[in-house]
Amino acid sequence: MAKLKINLKSRKFKFIGLVLVLIIAISILGLTLTAPLEDDVEVMPDSDLTYYLQVSYDGVDKYGVEAGDDYTAEVRSGYIYVNDRIPDGLTFKNFITAEDGSVGAVSFKDGTACTGKVVDDSDNDGADPTNYHGLHYDSTTKTVSFKVTNLQAGCYLTVGIVTRTPASVDDPLTPGITEKRRDFYNFATAREDSLTVDSNVVHVWMGSESVEKYKVKYQYTGVVPPNAPAAPKESEYAEGTSVGVANPVEVEGYRFSGWTSVEVIPVGGSFTMPSKDVLFTGQFEKIDSYRVTYEIEGTKPDGYIAPSEKTYYPQSTVTVDQSLKPGDVFNGYRFLGWKIEGSPAEESFSMPTHDVKIVGQFEEVKYTVTYEFYDTVRPPNWEELLPDPQEYRPGETVTLSDVKSIPAGYKFLGWLKDKTFTMPNNDVVVYGEWQIQSGVFRPTITKTIQNKKDVYVADDIVDFEIVVKNTASYAITEVVVRENNENAYFVAGSGYTLSSNRIVTIPSIGVGQSVTLKAQYKVGATDSGTIVNEVEIIGALGPTNYTLDPDGDYKARVSFDVNLQGSINICKTIDGVANDKVFQFKITGPNNFETWLGISGGKCQKIFVDAGTYSVTEILPQEYTLKSVTGDQTSNGGSLTVQSGKTSNVTFTNQFVKKGFYHSYGSKDNIIKANK
Repeated sequence: MAKLKINLKSRKFKFIGLVLVLIIAISILGLTLTAPLEDDVEVMPDSDLTYYLQVSYDGVDKYGVEAGDDYTAEVRSGYIYVNDRIPDGLTFKNFITAEDGSVGAVSFKDGTACTGKVVDDSDNDGADPTNYHGLHYDSTTKTVSFKVTNLQAGCYLTVGIVTRTPASVDDPLTPGITEKRRDFYNFATAREDSLTVDSNVVHVWMGSESVEKYKVKYQYTGVVPPNAPAAPKESEYAEGTSVGVANPVEVEGYRFSGWTSVEVIPVGGSFTMPSKDVLFTGQFEKIDSYRVTYEIEGTKPDGYIAPSEKTYYPQSTVTVDQSLKPGDVFNGYRFLGWKIEGSPAEESFSMPTHDVKIVGQFEEVKYTVTYEFYDTVRPPNWEELLPDPQEYRPGETVTLSDVKSIPAGYKFLGWLKDKTFTMPNNDVVVYGEWQIQSGVFRPTITKTIQNKKDVYVADDIVDFEIVVKNTASYAITEVVVRENNENAYFVAGSGYTLSSNRIVTIPSIGVGQSVTLKAQYKVGATDSGTIVNEVEIIGALGPTNYTLDPDGDYKARVSFDVNLQGSINICKTIDGVANDKVFQFKITGPNNFETWLGISGGKCQKIFVDAGTYSVTEILPQEYTLKSVTGDQTSNGGSLTVQSGKTSNVTFTNQFVKKGFYHSYGSKDNIIKANK
């Protein structure tokens, strides 16, 4: 069955809002008639008349995207309550939904699925056509109702309502009056929180076009809430027609009196149209709001803040806080859920005419660490060797326990988990391994410095010799040695291979034999004081079931002293005529320190010295005068303080002057006078 098309291009809203459109489709003897929505449509008796309620949502999201026909926005509705009163004279037949009974949303742009759906709150499997997967029809009030949730802006969902037109124009419920025309007006309402909107009005009719008709009007009296929907639009009916009164208006924070008229007295929500116009009026009364509060009963975890208090009007939908769900863990406590008057709280409820207290509870969470041994190798009494299980709170630091004892002939290889770890939100089983042990061996390791000095300075290389000796009565293999200082590194040699710059592997060491390893340490710029350098045997293999003695000491250490030096940076500049002349500088310091430097004009030279007070003196050439001394020393031969790890700068500026007596300009010819 085709449905009428409606131009939705004008749907533009600067604020979030509901849009409700009513579309009709008429089928007569299998044919479908369509007409513009703005025009009245004539329908035939005893034919299907389908209403399509189209609910959409518009708005601008936080990214500035405005929903429309071409865009969806990251804005979604709460609960939307929709009501549609079927016009008197039409008979409800069924709803139109998907095969599974669901009603979901699609985008205006391309029809792809969006978030948003009709809430399926039905209590049956959908066999009852009046209570079908969240779509409800009340035959007493002739009202269709359903609830929509999470509808994305720029999307819409459609609910089809199939009705049947009367078998004749004359209404059998009004005996004594023969109707020649029957009119059917329909509009729907949708409400989300304090916002209520009306749909457009659709009108169909049966019978004669020339029959006199009378008007039915609606208007509010008294103070009208600013968020009240427009009063129902005017409609026209022939005398004797059964007319349904518009549904009462629902506005959050107000109680509506209902629609009343002095011209007619409705019975069961309907009245018979008299031969005059009918006016219905209704008014609003402000009502009180009530509080919803949250509190935690019993122990509350540190850092948890209960949801803030809120106020609601009666019949408003209250959504219970879902930031924590039953079973969630917060700072070591498991949330047990919310309760209202001792019963588990639903996700939402209708606000009653009294305050509501929602109570939550937590219980402390602890999980168990247990120990197990793999069954490949286990001592005979292995159950007695397992550490006792222990409980920990999530986030607590767990330190693994040792086995209770180690039987003779076995070696415990350790737990296959870090010695310490942070307890997760679940129980933990730690597994360990055993190995049969027929005997143990203890190789020795020594380390010496080959280029021993009293003090090393930055960039010096310290050379080590490491000797690993097999003391067992059998060969040992795969001996792994590690440098434990990150600045130390092995260098290539014979009898071993480099696995990395800090780990070497010795393939084999015979009985009573030894292998010598070479290593070095480069003194860093920040090294100072006494440096302890350590090397360690971290693994070795023997014959079957012979292992490295776990009680042995396989570390060797040496130490050396590092003096972190400072430096003096001397720069030479020339003011005037520059040349390649080398200027001589004398540097003196503590402990009879003395050295000389030669620096050309425009050059600098740095020397490294121990911390202390120094003096830099320039030997002034005859052709130059000393113009200035700047930096950390301000006079020729003045004092200069050098700190460890820092550079002291001094600049000597000379000025070229006229040459002196011994280096005059020009030349003189020799004159020899002969004797007369």
